[in-house]
Amino acid sequence: MRSSKRGLLGLGLMAVGLGGFTEACMRFSVEHGGWSRFANPGAYFDPTCEDRFWRLLHHSPGWDQALRIHSEHEHDSTLGWSVDQRNKNSWGAWESPIYPLRFEGEPIGVFGDSYVFGTTEDGQRFPDQLAALLPDNRLLNYGVAGYGFDQIVLSFEAHAERLSGSTALVGVLTNDLDRSVLSVRSGPKPYFTSDDEGLTLHTDHIVSHEDYFATHPVRPLSYLWTYLRINIPRHWKVWVKKEPWNCELSEKESINSALFSRLKASCDAHNIDCQVVLFHNPEQVTQPPDWRSELVHRETERVGLPLIDTREETLNALGEGVAFYGNDRHPSAEGNRLLAERVLSALQ
Repeated sequence: MRSSKRGLLGLGLMAVGLGGFTEACMRFSVEHGGWSRFANPGAYFDPTCEDRFWRLLHHSPGWDQALRIHSEHEHDSTLGWSVDQRNKNSWGAWESPIYPLRFEGEPIGVFGDSYVFGTTEDGQRFPDQLAALLPDNRLLNYGVAGYGFDQIVLSFEAHAERLSGSTALVGVLTNDLDRSVLSVRSGPKPYFTSDDEGLTLHTDHIVSHEDYFATHPVRPLSYLWTYLRINIPRHWKVWVKKEPWNCELSEKESINSALFSRLKASCDAHNIDCQVVLFHNPEQVTQPPDWRSELVHRETERVGLPLIDTREETLNALGEGVAFYGNDRHPSAEGNRLLAERVLSALQ
């Protein structure tokens, strides 16, 4: 009996020691850039629905470089952030030096995230490629890296009056739907809550990035417990039940459905011919369509917005060996050209 108690005590001490050692490794990795598996904020929080992931990422080594990978972000009290004001033209759109704003012809506003803004060289971005195919129009690049669908809709509303009577392309990357439930990403961002009365916009928390992250640190009491809290149910869902892990799915569907209704109402109010362009990232395009693609198809049909789905063209290009995506997982110059041709055929 005494030996059994000693054995149990020994096992207990070993478990406590192992837990303490793991906790120390996790804490050191996150705060100083240690073992990559433990340094990744995604090991503790879900980036598709938890603000704490993005707040922790800001304080992780290397965040400053990741923050400005696509464009120079500036604080915006309504949208959270915007491209450098010095690169905006008189229409409030980002202007490529190779394709400056043409002051003749009907305008076409192109809205979206970094898939629209572009990560290629000037002249090779999606709006630039489309401008080359539409010489009688003036293409306006309203894309901003990191935007969620909620920010895209708000950005469209901010420019809708100026685009009255013309055409707008509203680009939606499937992942943009996840971002609609976040209140922070590369900085604090607007977000909506939904109830029986409709959507309520929240912007009071939007301050400068530096002030926000300084006052919103993430310091879990236990990184080990936080790790187990998310990974046990996630692995159970994926590996045991063989079901996809979708965080806060009902809220995402509710918010984004209401946003499509809001977008359609704004398009009608300003007599704008709005067309939704659906983009797919390299991780999801080769997989069967998930709830994101299904939601965009369902909601655009429900509210009566024309949809241009680029999935088939993307898959065909990949099947033919085209380098459709660059190393940053965004469309390459060739990918942007094919996307522009797809949109052009739909517009015609």
